[in-house]
Amino acid sequence: MPTQRTELNFEGQNLFVGIDVHLKSWTVSILAEKLSHKTFTQPPNAETLHNY
Repeated sequence: MPTQRTELNFEGQNLFVGIDVHLKSWTVSILAEKLSHKTFTQPPNAETLHNY
């Protein structure tokens, strides 16, 4: 029986990040060539995004 992977590996793939910027929040979308990884909303703070 194959072992389930618990980590993401994007080696060799292009990553795309889109940021919809507003005064009160930022919506961030992260996509890879074969996967829509995540979309989330956060406070408009660059350090918060960097820590993610």
